[in-house]
Formats: sequence, C-alpha cells, structure tokens
Amino acid sequence: MRRRVLDIGCGPSFPTPLTALSGLPAQLDGVDPDADISQRTDLTLRWSADFEDAAMPEGEYDLAFAYNVVEHVSAAKPFFAKLAAVLKPGGVFWAITPHAWHPFPRCVRAIQALRLKEAYAHNRTGVNDYPAYYRLNSTSQVLQAIDGREFAEAEFFRLPCMQWDRYFPAPVRFIPHFYDRLLGLYFGPAMLLFAMRLTKAA
Repeated sequence: MRRRVLDIGCGPSFPTPLTALSGLPAQLDGVDPDADISQRTDLTLRWSADFEDAAMPEGEYDLAFAYNVVEHVSAAKPFFAKLAAVLKPGGVFWAITPHAWHPFPRCVRAIQALRLKEAYAHNRTGVNDYPAYYRLNSTSQVLQAIDGREFAEAEFFRLPCMQWDRYFPAPVRFIPHFYDRLLGLYFGPAMLLFAMRLTKAA
C-alpha cells in the first residue's frame, strides 16, 4: 500500500534528528511558509504557505508530523481542523515540541519580549526567528483544542532535550546542562520535550 506522509513546517531540509526516517515514506510532501522549501528534492509536493491556508488535498495522508513546529502555532483550533481534514480516517499525527511549562519556553518568551531572539538567530543556522506562542505545548492545551469527534485517540509523552548547544551561546550552555543533570534527565515533569500522538477517527 502506498503511504503518504506530510511534514508540517518542513523547512529547507529534513530534520537532522529524524534523518533515519527520511527514506521510509512512499511519498513525502511538505508545507512551510518559508519559500526555501522549493529546494527540497525529497518532497513530491510542497506548499509555501501557512499550514492552515495551504490548498492541499484532503483525506490523503496516512501520517503527518511536526518537528519543533507547534510552539509557533498562534491559533490551536484552526490548526487541528486542518489536520483532521488532510489525514485519512485512522491517520496519525506526531509532534514534538518544548513543553509549555519548562523553564526554556519561559526564557524564550522573555528573550522575544526584549527582541534578543531575532538578533541571536540572525547569524546562526538552525535557530529560527519565528515568534513562539506555546499554545499547543501541554496535555491540557491540546485536549481543549482538539475535536473529540475527529480524533479518536490522544497520547502524550515527555522526553529530555539532546540539543541544548544549538539554542544557547557558549558562555551560558552550562546552565541547561546543569539543570538536566539535576532534574531534566530523570523526572518526566522536568523534561524539556513534549510529544503527542493523535489518531483520526476511522
């Protein structure tokens, strides 16, 4: 059976931590507001648009995933309505993102308010300057936003961070590493990453 996969917020390259999965789908499509996705040779179809506004086929995808994307979603319900529209019955959505209540998102909000994030991201690949809202980054937020008639199952997971050095300047990298050695590698509620698995009703 031919499997179609949609990468939501696909960016100009496949996420490095997911590289082992890049050749598995029979067809990989992508959507992202960044025009640079036109260079993605691994995508069969691509839309340079916000996911909610993209004119993509409905009921066609066996799997959709969003890697470090949903923290940038400004309105939860339109996002999940579009997701339910593009997935096949029984289709699955996976997302991984920083947990809303971890200290890292709180730091990001403060840095955004001071307009320091854009300056840091300007000269560093892999650090984006998209605004982060953290409105789909906890179990309660997701459950309040999804339509239970559309999504039959919702599962949630917590994972430690493995990429701190991408986000912090060298002089202060000891701070997140110290936090992880103290708490973030051992206790679920203190871990940075929040993952969700949603299954569309059959």
